[in-house]
Amino acid sequence: MKEFFFNDKKILIKSSKEFDHWDSQFERDLYDFCYEKLPPRGQYKPYIDVDKFIDDENGSYKFNLVQKLNSYGLQIEKSERPSKKCTNKDQFESQLIIGNRLIKKHPLLMGFFSNLSIKSYHAIENAKLILNLNVITHDDFKDILLTNKEIFEQTWTREQSSSERQSGNTVIGSISESLFAESFKPLMQDETFFKVNNNKVSSYGDFIIMCLPNNLWISVKSSNARERLLASGYSNDIIGIGFFKNPKEFSDLKIRNYQKVGFLALYLPDFPVDNKQLEDNTNTYQTYINSKSIKTKNQMPTNINGKLFIRPTSILFKDLKNLMEIKLLEKRTTTNF
Repeated sequence: MKEFFFNDKKILIKSSKEFDHWDSQFERDLYDFCYEKLPPRGQYKPYIDVDKFIDDENGSYKFNLVQKLNSYGLQIEKSERPSKKCTNKDQFESQLIIGNRLIKKHPLLMGFFSNLSIKSYHAIENAKLILNLNVITHDDFKDILLTNKEIFEQTWTREQSSSERQSGNTVIGSISESLFAESFKPLMQDETFFKVNNNKVSSYGDFIIMCLPNNLWISVKSSNARERLLASGYSNDIIGIGFFKNPKEFSDLKIRNYQKVGFLALYLPDFPVDNKQLEDNTNTYQTYINSKSIKTKNQMPTNINGKLFIRPTSILFKDLKNLMEIKLLEKRTTTNF
């Protein structure tokens, strides 16, 4: 077993002998190879360059992932194949194989690789293990976001390709959605609250709660609202949530536009979402409130029901829980939301 430290957190990495089961000999060989590249003790940071799994790279590891797979009679899966538009197929293919065959089952290894594109569930599972979390709540959002930000900042030693940049943007958005989905799990035991998986209606929102007179849609965005959040509204009842950084995106004019297309509330993070806010001991919601108190003497915008339109993310779960506690659909309405 090897010992590493991420800030004040201790991370223990087992040797392959300490595991009872392996999906394949390839997985074990890859794990052993990577384990040997790690020092016995140190900081939780990259020690293994994914680019060096390619034979023609300078200082190559001489561990060709595709050839190794084939030697065990295994084939590349469809999810491990880069698109035809990818400009660095060999590098990206190595990243996809390592993500699918190693990080998926051993997410704590994620932080030991440089030049590695990852999936959102890799990032969240890794952060949960580092922070010793079993269940994610709103109180954990800040630590998970900052943990992933710190890991991402030390991952890349070269300029990313367009495919790698696109993969990173997708992960940022899906991390936001996945974190909220994790926090919603206690409420989603009821089949009237579910994630939207139908592509024909996914533009309306990411989650839905069945209500009267309209279902309540929940649209998740990452760090910026822009026009994409506004486009979710179709004169339905809808709320917007996300890890928004800039309170200036929520001007009085923008809020009126949100209200026109059916938004009942926007939830702004009342916890730091980046290092700047952490250093300044502030957050998006508080900055918005401070600006309103100066401009309009604490007069806050309200929705069609006369309720606050801009709300802190910390009360989101409570608001949804209050709605879900009304079990009879004929009595559950959004008219008091």
